[in-house]
Amino acid sequence: MAEYLKHIGILAKRLAVVLLLFTICRVLFWIFNASYFQDVTASVFLGGLRFDLSAIFILNSPLIIFHLIPFPFRSKNWYQTFLKVLFIIINSLLLAFNLIDLEYFKFTFKRSTADLLQLMTLGDDVVNLLPQFMIDYWYIPLILVVLIVVMNFLYGQIRFKPADNPKASIRYYIIHSVIFVIGIAFSVLIGRGGAQYVPINIMDASQYATTQNIPLVLNTPFAIMKTVGKSNVETQHYFSEEQADSYFNTKLHIKSSGENPNFVILILESFSEEYVGALNGNLPTYTPFLDSLINNSIRFEAGYANGRKSVEAMPAIVSNVPALMTTPYIQSAYGGNSVTALPEVLGEMGYSTSFFHGGNNGTMGFDAFAYAAGFNRYVGRDEYPYEGDYDGNWGIFDEPFLQFYADELEKEKQPFMSCMFTLSSHHPFKIPEQYKTKFNGEDLPLKNSIRYADHALKKFFEKARKASWFENTWFILTADHTSIPQEQFYRKRVGSYRVPIAFYHPKKEGKKKKGIIQHTDIMPSILHLSNYQGDIIRFGYNVFEEENRYAFGYINNNYHIIDNRYIVGFDGKEVKAIFDYKNDPLLQENLVKKGIQKPEMVKTLKSVIQQFNDRLISNNLVLR
Repeated sequence: MAEYLKHIGILAKRLAVVLLLFTICRVLFWIFNASYFQDVTASVFLGGLRFDLSAIFILNSPLIIFHLIPFPFRSKNWYQTFLKVLFIIINSLLLAFNLIDLEYFKFTFKRSTADLLQLMTLGDDVVNLLPQFMIDYWYIPLILVVLIVVMNFLYGQIRFKPADNPKASIRYYIIHSVIFVIGIAFSVLIGRGGAQYVPINIMDASQYATTQNIPLVLNTPFAIMKTVGKSNVETQHYFSEEQADSYFNTKLHIKSSGENPNFVILILESFSEEYVGALNGNLPTYTPFLDSLINNSIRFEAGYANGRKSVEAMPAIVSNVPALMTTPYIQSAYGGNSVTALPEVLGEMGYSTSFFHGGNNGTMGFDAFAYAAGFNRYVGRDEYPYEGDYDGNWGIFDEPFLQFYADELEKEKQPFMSCMFTLSSHHPFKIPEQYKTKFNGEDLPLKNSIRYADHALKKFFEKARKASWFENTWFILTADHTSIPQEQFYRKRVGSYRVPIAFYHPKKEGKKKKGIIQHTDIMPSILHLSNYQGDIIRFGYNVFEEENRYAFGYINNNYHIIDNRYIVGFDGKEVKAIFDYKNDPLLQENLVKKGIQKPEMVKTLKSVIQQFNDRLISNNLVLR
């Protein structure tokens, strides 16, 4: 019988090598991102084995099948060579995806999911930036090579002596067929994570860790595997329709201001609150000009992005669509739904609308989204006339593109609504040659690039102030998402979403108002400042009239709701965490364990989830 089982024994040892390497990847992931995780216990690593085994057995299923097929040629040298090549190819790719998150996690605070694969297909950015990534993060491909060498070495230590002429008899085929069926059944059991009713999913990681530590339990191949083709959201039935409306009414009435001002939305790439002195308390500032604008703007106690990525920011800001699902709305199955988009609504009121982004056309799907949202005009790198201002990576440097933008706005018919998305403060944080001495000396290239982007913003306003349209314009200043955090508060759930959001008008008095603001509040608030009057479907607030406001978000398959003191974490079924972040900024004391509840916040969040999912599924994000 030992002869019959040797193939299973060899397969088990080979897969054990992969499990060891996955564990090494998890330890490296912990080391590289140690400041994010807190109170890490052994259960995180023991629970992680379950998710590692699931990914390994499912994604190595071709190898398992070829190992166990009941034919005698399995023992031939040529076949064993084929198995080795297949083993190395499959598992080198799995290790590569695991290692990507050693650094990419710092930007997203979650394990990469299937949207990473979609991101790789949008435009030519990945091809253009790959050499720079290899230079900046040279240690990641080096670690990958080392792990592949170790994998190859350990594979070679698993001795397998092929039989020259294995005997194939009826007994041989019957026994090996039975072993094949049992082996496949066992592999399916391990791949689904056990014999429970449904296969394990990302959410099951919460059994082994706090919400903060869920990414440490997971592995990237598992997260990708579980989200491929899973952009669809599920119907939730927390309340009746009437109850849901009473907790959060998605129908909002906008009263006309009687004015038709211009609107310019400036989305500043990666401008975290942490780096903005007007907002970050006693921390250093890297944005002296933006600080001066914010101090003369209508601003709030805190501003929150709804998502962690640029592709999540755009629908939230422009179309009032929050990032409450795994796949960004732009890339999801619902990306073609009808939405109440700001440029479309203002366009119907006679506004000319435009979207400017100095990036390569096609980047992040911004051009397609801009047209779908109703912008009359999209301007990217292809439309920019001076190729010499190309940064060699993402697109046109901020200063020349913002100067170009000011010139183009002068040509717009008033009233207009225009959106400008900057890019120089994005990795690899390139700065024009003439400024490399001026904007230098910071401990992070990001900080130098933010200083340059702030300078470019200053030059834009110096030019815009001379324009005929300037004094009749509201400028909405915000960032798409946060960037690489340094301070502990900005590594935690609350701080990791903090961005500037302010309304500046040359002729209006600046002041700080009570309450918080989020990206999805921008659209209804702009409509309030315009001559629009009517109802809209909303997932944000009119910050000029609604006082009791919350911010919503979703990451690692967990929702959150934030007010001006508390954050509540909810996994779709039960409340997992409540933190008083005003008094506990590092989120160390989970108030759920003390029996404290925030029922109004939970009801509001459930109502938002239920109605958002229902409206996505039924393509009902507009009033009909």
